[in-house]
Amino acid sequence: MNDLPDLPVLVWSISCFDRRRENPLPVYDRWYWLDWAQLAPEQVSEILAIVDASKRNESPHKPVGFEESVVTMSVGSPNYDSHLLKYRELFTEIPGNDLQAFSADPVRHDRGFQTVSVDTDYFEDETGTPISKYEMLQHVSGQEFPIIVGAPETVLKLGPVSAVNTRDWTTQRANTIGQFLDIVERIHASDWYRSPRFVTSLIHKRDGESRLLEAGFPDDEDTMSVLAYFRQLHAGDKLVTKACEAYIAHAGDGRKQWWVNERKRAFESLIDAPPAPYDTDGKTRRQIIRMFMYGAGLLHSSSNHGDDVALDAFISHHGKHQAVMIFNSCLMDFFRVAVTVYPVIRQDYQHWINDDGLAPASRTSIPKLFQGFTSPPHDI
Repeated sequence: MNDLPDLPVLVWSISCFDRRRENPLPVYDRWYWLDWAQLAPEQVSEILAIVDASKRNESPHKPVGFEESVVTMSVGSPNYDSHLLKYRELFTEIPGNDLQAFSADPVRHDRGFQTVSVDTDYFEDETGTPISKYEMLQHVSGQEFPIIVGAPETVLKLGPVSAVNTRDWTTQRANTIGQFLDIVERIHASDWYRSPRFVTSLIHKRDGESRLLEAGFPDDEDTMSVLAYFRQLHAGDKLVTKACEAYIAHAGDGRKQWWVNERKRAFESLIDAPPAPYDTDGKTRRQIIRMFMYGAGLLHSSSNHGDDVALDAFISHHGKHQAVMIFNSCLMDFFRVAVTVYPVIRQDYQHWINDDGLAPASRTSIPKLFQGFTSPPHDI
């Protein structure tokens, strides 16, 4: 087995929802540590491999002096390695939850400390049993089916409900909802969605000057593959708004109507608001996306509204990489809302078509439209 002095002291902060407290929210952190001496050699090797894998995801850029810091801005959800949960029972709670006293112990003082973590949505109760955000809200609210704004999983727990106002249902509304579901699926399956979006800079604290170290974005082909879809979602087609309105008109549960209507309003407010946290001199997400679509010639060969001039000025002010970062951030802001609405609408829409007998969409889906086939071999 590895010598203990050569192994890092692994500590793990786990958020605890303690039902014994009068007010269990907000949660608090409990510290745990790993005693390597209690592990079998193969367990030591496996845990070290997990820790080393998480290090490889860190930025290779490090500050050189005390007056420097490396800052990375990224768009998209971080990927957390949950493999460590397999070894949760091997971690022991630090006495008194006093990490400072624990780390000052002479046995561990001169060894390297490393904090590990898993999914940010991982919580435990006072007994160390995993608990979900939904279960925490059930306890606090006293409701069996509490609804959380922006959390589709809380609405899906209500299950599918039959349609109302069925006489007003039309094929056109089915086509609108079907197109919305299709567009979200295409964006989610795209290389654009899976591509990195980040800018890493070296910041000098004394004078505030920064130097670009690294940047990564979806390339031109990946971006072009989704631009027309995003145009449908937010521009003249107003696909998100229309799909939500069609759903609300027939949803047979007031709680679902309220939840989807809130998402619709949130999406509409995003469109003509500046993207946070960037300073864009008041330019809205709609304006920024339009500048790239038309000013860069991505959708049309010419720009009739000065978007080419506006884009040049935008790049001159922010720099090319930061400008592209802001553009991708605007697209992702739109998609984040659309993708939360998607499962809620889809659950009931499929129920309406398959069980209630409402007319389905008449338009051929995008994947099926371009789907080929392989001819079977002919018998001789």
